[in-house]
Amino acid sequence: MTRVNIYRVDDVVQAYAKETSRDFKKLKARHARIIKGKRFQKAFPNYNGLWDVNVEEGRGRGSYAVYGEGLIKLGGNRSEAVLLHEMAHHINHRHVEFGYGDDHDPGFASAYAAVVRVVLGAEAERALRHAYKAIGVKVYKKGKARGVSVRVRGEAPEKARELIDKMVKTKSGEKEQRAFLRGVVKNLPDEVFQSNMEHAIIPCPERGCDGEAKVEAYVYFGGPPVRRRVQFTLQHEACGLHESWEVSPDWYDGERRRVRQKEMDARRVAHS
Repeated sequence: MTRVNIYRVDDVVQAYAKETSRDFKKLKARHARIIKGKRFQKAFPNYNGLWDVNVEEGRGRGSYAVYGEGLIKLGGNRSEAVLLHEMAHHINHRHVEFGYGDDHDPGFASAYAAVVRVVLGAEAERALRHAYKAIGVKVYKKGKARGVSVRVRGEAPEKARELIDKMVKTKSGEKEQRAFLRGVVKNLPDEVFQSNMEHAIIPCPERGCDGEAKVEAYVYFGGPPVRRRVQFTLQHEACGLHESWEVSPDWYDGERRRVRQKEMDARRVAHS
């Protein structure tokens, strides 16, 4: 499963949300109501285990779960779907039926579908599974480290079809998106991802725009084993550009090495 894929399905889940507000206090209250429900407690008895899961307001646009501290940080992209997404991380991490996994593995996909079923109902879960199938997200099965393909009968619920079709079209443009991201990385200063939160201003990569875009980078840790991830947001209000990505430091470092190598080769040619 690609990390880009799993973020797309949040839009399908949000179509079934009971709390449509993006207000932090309302979403925190929604979390409190969800975890007090008998169905939720029966389905996920370890959600509040050695430490309770608390919801806090995060910095920047991105949202994330902190396993060791029992935290959910909701950033500027918050919604009920994002809340359930982050809850699924803790459910995945604390329940054997999902493999005690972490990150966005097949266990997470199964945990996300399970919490959507409990909180939003069977139709919402069916729509989510159709979305998984459409873009190749795999789910957990014991003994299958890479997960298995989703099996789902019939057509997707009408409410979700347009969103799923949109996701499929977006997936077909992933190669172009990766090229776009490489163009962004090429213009980033080396120090951007070396501290917890940094900002950078780069030439706007949108075609036909000669303005400047703002990059907000956030480095966080997930595990076990502890793995550093880089989440960043690119935005330029003037041309309506707003993109978010999550990448590995290895990918970023590799791209930066390629950029530096090209710059050195260009200098050698210039001086020869």
